[in-house]
Amino acid sequence: MTNATAGLPMAQVAGPAGFVVVGVARDRVSSTAADQLFLDPAAAPMVLSRLKAAGFDSVVLLATCDRTEAVAQHPDPEKLAADFVAILAEVAGIAPAIVADALHRLDGARAVERLMAIAGGIESTLPGEPEVLAQVRDAVAASAAVEMLGSELERLGQAALAFGKRVRTETAVGRHVVSIASAAVGVAREVFGDLSKSSALILGASEAAMVIAGRLRDGGLQRLTVTDPSEGRVAPLAREIGARVAPFSGLDAELAEADIVVSGIGRGGYLVTAPQVDAALRQRRRRPMFLVDVGVPADIAPDVHRLDGAFLYTLADLERIAEAGLARRREAAAEASAMAAEAAAEFLLAEAERSAVPALRALRERFDAVRADLLAERPGLSADEATRLLVARLLHGPALALKAMARGSDAETLDGPALVRMIARLFGRDENRPKPPQEGA
Repeated sequence: MTNATAGLPMAQVAGPAGFVVVGVARDRVSSTAADQLFLDPAAAPMVLSRLKAAGFDSVVLLATCDRTEAVAQHPDPEKLAADFVAILAEVAGIAPAIVADALHRLDGARAVERLMAIAGGIESTLPGEPEVLAQVRDAVAASAAVEMLGSELERLGQAALAFGKRVRTETAVGRHVVSIASAAVGVAREVFGDLSKSSALILGASEAAMVIAGRLRDGGLQRLTVTDPSEGRVAPLAREIGARVAPFSGLDAELAEADIVVSGIGRGGYLVTAPQVDAALRQRRRRPMFLVDVGVPADIAPDVHRLDGAFLYTLADLERIAEAGLARRREAAAEASAMAAEAAAEFLLAEAERSAVPALRALRERFDAVRADLLAERPGLSADEATRLLVARLLHGPALALKAMARGSDAETLDGPALVRMIARLFGRDENRPKPPQEGA
């Protein structure tokens, strides 16, 4: 090959193949299509295997409740998209047209930015979901396990994981409560601090009450009691969450022992009244009580909140806290999106610099070989003559290649002005730069 890189292997000259993302995401499809398109994570190895058989050797597959997306390094995005549609349709048992209609594809910098945003929890239905970073980590590990993680894609995966951690450290994307149960736990911590020293009483076995009970357990609470007018109804659930079952007839005594009361029976009529809570507070020597009423209709009399030391939150109160938290997370996610773009640009710049290193090394080796040949052919040359001949030999091949490209007789013809600018930039001869002053001027 006769060009400016004569003598250099093309693998050393060319940069890495481009990054591509193809897939479907829940926020881009209808609920009906979502049920058909999103894979069980257990099917991910099968899809990876099919992609490998189709000729793709560097792919990370994200199969979660929010997305089924392939992040790949491949020079032919069109082939990746077509094969992904066919494979996903076959594995999911649906028509390829359904997959094709829902498919999105991102190339190059946009693909890199997409993976950064996913790892940062920015692209989730619920911004800041803590599980997403672990899902990306598992997906990268799964590709490595079947030897489908090339060095460039591995570096991208590690950069995305590092970015995900950075988002959690530097932004508020994952810091605000966004569910009723989380809101309840958050208020409990504001009232009592360390929940391991608190106790809770759960009235009834409603789903909402049990979810809050489970979150309280996760938050460190150790002592949990469950009661209901129908003891047999709550006993199995109490065993599941490690709670003690108390007879409903002893409700007043249980109230006096409880720091946190969560009620979700909703049978009509107040099961907990202001006089009962006032009596409990007196027995507790006015140590505070946090009461959560998620019953529909309400179980706890609304005038309880007027008592000193009683903090009553209804379902509506918790919903407002959760909505405010979600709004703040979305604001933080918008800020983090700019960070994802910056992180993608920094990664691609580092990759570009990395890709130039082998070419520069080969170029240096080439120049050293020309120098060695010249000295072997013409021993005893003066420094002036040796350097003049060396320059001439080094420029001979590039000069022929540049003339061929300028004439358009080379397959890799470049635009003339662009070629001149590139040479000026490479050799520091940019004519637009101010020239240094001459001596005596």
